[in-house]
Amino acid sequence: NELQSPFVRLQDLTMDIKDFRGSSNAFNWLFFAMPNLRNVSIKLPEHANLIFQESWKRCGIFRYLRTLRLELPQTCPEDFSAELLPDLERYFSDGYCANFERLEVQLREPYNSAAPKARLFNILGGKLRWVEC
Repeated sequence: NELQSPFVRLQDLTMDIKDFRGSSNAFNWLFFAMPNLRNVSIKLPEHANLIFQESWKRCGIFRYLRTLRLELPQTCPEDFSAELLPDLERYFSDGYCANFERLEVQLREPYNSAAPKARLFNILGGKLRWVEC
């Protein structure tokens, strides 16, 4: 009998991370322990190292994902475009998340957000919800 994570049945996850000093491996371990997540909401501090890795797909991470909400209150559109946007584009462009319905992104500043918004819209179309405060 294989040992199973106590979180294997968890479908909804909401995290408000106040301070993050670890590597992206912390997210790898967390999401690997929760393979059936469908709805994920994450509020991240600046430079939190969330990297959507191709290796996650081999492990089944986010296979059943329906909604992903990323709240990045300390991140400007330029940093989002440089750090997280390329990973999101790679992760969601191939249809791996077959049940995916919506990505919500909220950044610190609504101005200068047209370019990253357009890039994600090219991949996700109507599944993208861009929250501007």
